[in-house]
Amino acid sequence: MSVSSRFIPRLLLFAAAAVSTSLSYGDQTLPLDPEDSSFHFIGDSFLHTFHGEAKVIAGSAILNPSAAPPIQSARLSFRTAELTTFNDERDAKMKDWMQIPIHPDVDFTLEKVTPVSGDYRTASSHDPARFAVSGTLTLNAVKQRISGEALGWREHDRLVVTGDIVVNTLNFGLPQIRMLVITVAPDVKTSYRFSFKLPPQLALK
Repeated sequence: MSVSSRFIPRLLLFAAAAVSTSLSYGDQTLPLDPEDSSFHFIGDSFLHTFHGEAKVIAGSAILNPSAAPPIQSARLSFRTAELTTFNDERDAKMKDWMQIPIHPDVDFTLEKVTPVSGDYRTASSHDPARFAVSGTLTLNAVKQRISGEALGWREHDRLVVTGDIVVNTLNFGLPQIRMLVITVAPDVKTSYRFSFKLPPQLALK
């Protein structure tokens, strides 16, 4: 057997091991659990405050074991036709305002996560880690970078992220709503809970 013929099998074994290692420790997609997730919003007008929520949320996060923290990117989508303020007349006006046939989704892309406090490796619902987060929100076909703070922890076989942020709808080209004596403030206060499914090896025992 020549030197090269002895070397090739070793090279193949090394390559196979490298591929196996990269698959074991490479990026993983964590699907969103919509049943354990929520998105709420509050609008203020001259006469009263109204509450709403997103009924349909989809998305996923990317887990990168070599990053700190290991979640650095995610994608979330909200169906505009499934947003509700629990009032049919108000919902109809809101959906006309958002031009639902033209813009059926609101999308958010998480682009950066920075630890602020706490240990994300041992964080729990009673002692969550705090992060600075930022990304791009696409609303009314307008993209704007938004940022804020979020809390995160592992909960059984889920990775949970919660937080709140104020969105100014004027920044997304949406006109301020004015109806007779009612004027709706452009700042919409939102709060969220996103629950991502963890692979078995990362779930809490």
